[in-house]
Amino acid sequence: MTIIFYDIPSNTSECAWSHNTWKIRYALNYRNIPYRTEWIEYPDIEAHCIKLGIEPTGKVTVKPSKTTTTTTKDAESTSSDTVEKDLYTLPAIYDPLTNTYLSDSLPIAEYLEATYPPSPTSPSLFPDNTHALQVAFTTAFNDTKQDNGLAPFIVPAVYTRLNEASRAYFRKTREEQRFGGRRLEDVLPRPGSEEEEENWGKFKKAIGVLEEWYAKTDIQPGSEGGGGRRTPFLMGDTLRIIWGEDSEKWKDIKTWHGGRWKTLIESLKKYETVV
Repeated sequence: MTIIFYDIPSNTSECAWSHNTWKIRYALNYRNIPYRTEWIEYPDIEAHCIKLGIEPTGKVTVKPSKTTTTTTKDAESTSSDTVEKDLYTLPAIYDPLTNTYLSDSLPIAEYLEATYPPSPTSPSLFPDNTHALQVAFTTAFNDTKQDNGLAPFIVPAVYTRLNEASRAYFRKTREEQRFGGRRLEDVLPRPGSEEEEENWGKFKKAIGVLEEWYAKTDIQPGSEGGGGRRTPFLMGDTLRIIWGEDSEKWKDIKTWHGGRWKTLIESLKKYETVV
C-alpha cells in the first residue's frame, strides 16, 4: 500500500519547497517507504484537514473578519479584538495500511518508525536509542527559529515562489500574524542597510547554536556512522530551493562553520526525490 503525503506546491522546479514538509519527504525517501504526493494550496489546508479528520497542530490568534457580538449571561458585548482558533498545518499523511491520518512532523516520524520496522533496506530514523536525543535536538532547533532574524529575508522570498492560488492567503496571514500589518515588500531589509546586517547576524548566531549541538554529539551531517538519522532532515535544503543556488545569501551560508551546512545539504541530495 502507498502512503498519501500532503504537501504545499510552488512554482519552483522541485515543486516541493516547505521546510516543514521536507522533513517527512526526506524521512519517507530515507526509509524507502512507498508514497505519493497530493498537493494542497495554502487556502485549502484547513478545509482539507477538517474534511479528512486530521487533527490541528496548534492554535493561532487572528483578527475576526468583522466585528462580532458575544452574548453572555449578564451582558452583550461587541468586540473586534483578536480570537484564538485551531491551526491546521502540513505535513500530513494518510496511511491506508492502518487507515490512519496524522499531522506534524515528529508524530509522523514516530508513527513511521513504529508501523514500518527498520530493516537493512529501510534504516531507522532513530538508531542506537537516539530518540530522546533527537527530540531534545528538535526542541532546540525550534527554539532557534523564534526571532532568529531569518523571517524578513525568507518570508517575502517564499511569497514569490508560491502559486497564484496561495499568494493572497499567504500574504494576508503573514502580514497580519507575523509582521504586525507591515507589507511583505517593506519587511525585506534593504541591501547594505543596518537592518540587514543586524538580522543576518542574528540568523548566523542562531545557526551557531545548532553547530554547537552537532559538534558536541555524534549527530554528524553527511555521516553514515552513528548519530540520529532524522536530525539532518530538520535543516534540509529549503533555503537553497527558495533563494536559488546562485543567491548571495545561500553562497554565504555555505561558508559558515567550516562548510558544515554545505556538507549537510550535499548529504541529503539522494533523498530529495519528489513523487
